Amino acid sequence: MAKLAGGTQLNIHSREGMWGQGVYFAEDAKYSHSYAYENGDGSKTMILAKLVSGEEIHLDPDSSLKMCPKKPSKKMRYDTVTGTTKGSK
Repeated sequence: MAKLAGGTQLNIHSREGMWGQGVYFAEDAKYSHSYAYENGDGSKTMILAKLVSGEEIHLDPDSSLKMCPKKPSKKMRYDTVTGTTKGSK
């Protein structure tokens, strides 16, 4: 679950994806455009966000993920999973 400034929770997420369930962001807006919500008039809605990702781990695709993997210490989890697909991170 993602939180917006002020603590507002973003309760929309992908149930399936290349890195499992979660909220997906991309550095390149052109990549995200193909996944954007399409309105009834044919326009699309996207969120422009400055993302604070915390401590991240870069992984190959794994659609079975339901939460970030544990750190090597096994006590805490990473904050974010990152990966590269079609040249976009």
